[in-house]
Amino acid sequence: YDASALESDTGLVTRSSRIEMDPTAGSTYISRIVATSTTSLLDYGSLQWTIGEGSISASGSELSFNGSTCITSSDTRLTGLVRGTVDWTIEGWIQGTPANGTIFGSQAITGAASNSAWAIAFGATTPNKLEIYLSTSGSSWTSAPLLTSTTSVNDGVRRHFAFVRNGGTMRLYISGVQQASAAYAGSIYASTRSWSWGGFSDLSANCAVNAHLRVSDTCLYP
Repeated sequence: YDASALESDTGLVTRSSRIEMDPTAGSTYISRIVATSTTSLLDYGSLQWTIGEGSISASGSELSFNGSTCITSSDTRLTGLVRGTVDWTIEGWIQGTPANGTIFGSQAITGAASNSAWAIAFGATTPNKLEIYLSTSGSSWTSAPLLTSTTSVNDGVRRHFAFVRNGGTMRLYISGVQQASAAYAGSIYASTRSWSWGGFSDLSANCAVNAHLRVSDTCLYP
């Protein structure tokens, strides 16, 4: 797919409902739920992300995390999106510098023994790569990691990423190019943890990410 077209939303497939993050001034960051069909993301409206650790900065559409900061949301509408065997797309922009750790998920990768479901990490196992972790049991990662990018993402270049589930197949894309895929028929654990985005304190991830993170309730890039 053409990742560059997503910059202005013109390349988005609009057959799904989705959540988009939209930064505002101050300490609270708002997400809006966009419904494009009658089968929406649980319900309409917005939800809030609050600063969980340290402080973050916003410039235009970018949120910057310095390696020890993150924002969190405990809104229960999120927990049903990435679980079970349903399809999804998690996508956004990442601009990394040398570091490692969890950058988005329901649990830091170092805490898989407690109520874990999924996580996206930066260089945690393989230096400089983007990695995907999933759990079916909630007490350990089923594969650690399940998917690893072939592209290094620690050079400060801003890139689009997409993690998708399409039936029994998981795929990871960087800048529109498939990096890895794996068969995965398991049911993702129904974690009740808050979602967090940014640099968890587990391994000091150091990344700047675009604020218009999208989580869709369908596979956008099969």
